[in-house]
Amino acid sequence: MKKLSIILFILMLLAVEVYADPYGPYRNKYIEGYLISISKDKVTIEEYDGTFHSLNILSDAILTIDGIPVTYSDFIPGMEVYGTIQGRSIKTLEAYSTENPGYIPPGKKVVKGTVKSLDFNSITIKLPSGEEETYTYTPATIITRDKNPIAIDKLYEGDSVRLFFDEYNTNTISRISVEGDSILISGLYKGTLSFKDSYDNRVALENVKRLSSFQWSNYSDLILLNSNEDLPIYIGGQKINPANLKYYRGREVYLAVKKVFGQETIEKMTLKSTRERNYTEKISDVNYYSDSFTLNNKQNLTLSDSTIIVKNNRLVDKYSVNPESSAFIVADTGLGNLANLIYIYDEDLNNSNIGQSYLYYGRLDEVIDYMVLLKDYYVLDRNEWDRYRRSTELTYDDDTYIFDITNKKLITVQEFQAGNYAVDEDSDYADDRDLEDWYGYLYTSGDNILVMGLVEEKDDLLSQRVTAGTVKSTSTDPYVGQVIYLTDSRDWSSRNSSFMPKAQDLRLMIEDALIIKDDKLISKDDLKPGDRLYIVRDDFKCKFILVK
Repeated sequence: MKKLSIILFILMLLAVEVYADPYGPYRNKYIEGYLISISKDKVTIEEYDGTFHSLNILSDAILTIDGIPVTYSDFIPGMEVYGTIQGRSIKTLEAYSTENPGYIPPGKKVVKGTVKSLDFNSITIKLPSGEEETYTYTPATIITRDKNPIAIDKLYEGDSVRLFFDEYNTNTISRISVEGDSILISGLYKGTLSFKDSYDNRVALENVKRLSSFQWSNYSDLILLNSNEDLPIYIGGQKINPANLKYYRGREVYLAVKKVFGQETIEKMTLKSTRERNYTEKISDVNYYSDSFTLNNKQNLTLSDSTIIVKNNRLVDKYSVNPESSAFIVADTGLGNLANLIYIYDEDLNNSNIGQSYLYYGRLDEVIDYMVLLKDYYVLDRNEWDRYRRSTELTYDDDTYIFDITNKKLITVQEFQAGNYAVDEDSDYADDRDLEDWYGYLYTSGDNILVMGLVEEKDDLLSQRVTAGTVKSTSTDPYVGQVIYLTDSRDWSSRNSSFMPKAQDLRLMIEDALIIKDDKLISKDDLKPGDRLYIVRDDFKCKFILVK
């Protein structure tokens, strides 16, 4: 009996040791049990043995319920969970619902990622895990940027989005929330690495140059930039541990930076390995299998995960490097011409292949209720005016913005219909009053006019050109009115079928321009530094401006 008691006592001790091992999850690198509470950056889990653990959640942690990506707010206390651990932080956390996984409260399933590509009824995004998923959208899908509704064709490759669904087992999106200007790259720098502060995650650079007007310009002797623990850092195509960055002091680096809460923060860093060459060229061929591409000058270069690729002021992947793209490229010559930086500066009226926006110019031959007959008209196609020696019908509605550019006034639909903007030029009425048809710049979605700018005199479109650039500053000239200064400006060249970068800032008059943003007419006073513009101009005078 005494022997049996001793055996039972030993078993109880062993049971207690197994039952309450506070270090087990950190040795085994996983934890499972019941969810007690969860927030954006912390979770408390009760193991099956009754031990409680409070762990941090890594910023790039992958959270799923029933195998479906979600956010922390979708978890419910009491759920059974399984998580993998890195250090003392959660790297992945999976929960299992006991409810019908096919139904959730509307909008509760959320997927976060970056726009990879857009099609006419689908969107492909890159998930934080690196995987790619394709989802469908419908005319009922709500799309917002900074809480303002936008059309699907206003999205860009590289946009950060959150997709909301009304059911777990559907791929049809109910709502898309697009991150605002905080996603935009605010600057591309190169400089000498001075030090990396491990405590507040700041990086110091000396002899800093900034990419401006397609060349490296002196910027500052010393700058401090914020970073984070997960900052992707590369050299020679290989990723390095951020903790080892201090050993590269004195090395020249390239940085893509964006503003977070007003502070410049490094998004990606690539260290120069050998020697640098800069190209401003059009890309003639791309081979994604060999990660290589060829420039018009026959120069061959290679791509890698280390390449900083920027398009439309957004970080994108190698599949955005397409034949016919024009780019400023920084290559590392000692590594098979490895591209360290590619800045793609192509621009068009539409952001993607699903764009249905057009710019017309022509004579207003007839105006009736909600229809305009445009005669001998032009359409801007791939940055060039195409002429059509016939008539076309375009519609408008009560939401169409109609601006009389000649008299500098916004008019109503009723004023437009009752005005003398389109007349019978052979009539006595027109002859007695010396009236002629007016001309218009018409910005449309399909064949429906969104914004209309009316001019009394015909413009010479042969002298016009398309220009793209970023607003550096605005001012008022006492002689010509409002002007803007553009940096990173380039003009479209029909002969070269590409944009030709300008080495200096460009000064343009916007006093009589038709200015559009998010399919709405805006004032010249609404333009601000940092705005990316697509412009049709006649020398110094801007005729049409689209804020991208």
